Amino acid sequence: MKIEQIMTKVKNEKMRSDKMFTGIEFNVRDEQVVMNYVYADYGSGEGTNTEMYMPHGGDPEFISEEEMNMLIEKLRDKNIGYNIRKDDFI
Repeated sequence: MKIEQIMTKVKNEKMRSDKMFTGIEFNVRDEQVVMNYVYADYGSGEGTNTEMYMPHGGDPEFISEEEMNMLIEKLRDKNIGYNIRKDDFI
């Protein structure tokens, strides 16, 4: 159920005109995944093609690795970009 709710939010974010949704970022931390919505950066000059995080009512989403894998399948089906990070925190 949570996966369908997230996909509905993704669909709504793609339709926004005030900021350009570019995909999802997953931060894997042990057995928990922190998911964020990523948007194009309008603030840094033309042609930089950078991405940034903008506040979103659903950020962050806390999901399991199993949920992440199910969500990735759905993102691939809809041709929506995503990034997986597994940073080590000190």
